[in-house]
Amino acid sequence: MLSERGESTHGNLIVYPDSFYIKEKLEQSRLPRLVASFSEELLTGFIGGGEDFEIIEVDFQERHLFVACHDFHFYPGQESKKSPGSQSIYYGRSKDKMDGLLLQYLPPNSRTSRHYHRLKTEIYHGIEGEAIIIVGEERNKLKLRKNKLEIFPGTVHQVITEDSPALTLLKIMGDPKGLSLDDHIYVE
Repeated sequence: MLSERGESTHGNLIVYPDSFYIKEKLEQSRLPRLVASFSEELLTGFIGGGEDFEIIEVDFQERHLFVACHDFHFYPGQESKKSPGSQSIYYGRSKDKMDGLLLQYLPPNSRTSRHYHRLKTEIYHGIEGEAIIIVGEERNKLKLRKNKLEIFPGTVHQVITEDSPALTLLKIMGDPKGLSLDDHIYVE
């Protein structure tokens, strides 16, 4: 289930997806969707003027992670997931819900709900932090910058953090309604 990441690191930058690089006068569709760094200067230098990006600051255990997103809708403040048993905080989603991108933060010593989907495939792209990903009965402790994890329909899964928070970009595919909770089946 673990596979090579769809992101790349450029020095201390994380870029998603890695096949898109910023160069002057590129078409908007060729811009990366997300760039992150603990250095605001490095981040803003990489994205240039940044007029196509919105930058948010994520508190990451006494450090600040700067995240620049292109074509995203950010929630005012921090919206917590409305599903039972989840402590996830959602910073934003792709403007087009059918794009299926969701920026998820899980504080230290927290968990998402234990659930599965009938239709959806979820791909967790790790941005920063560490998490335990439970897939079925298998527990995988991951340093998120090094992995991505694909969860297929019908697979029970849950994300748990210990001492470190976790920031992930979820790519959700296969739901005809896009980013909805209709295909979210909870398991005890």
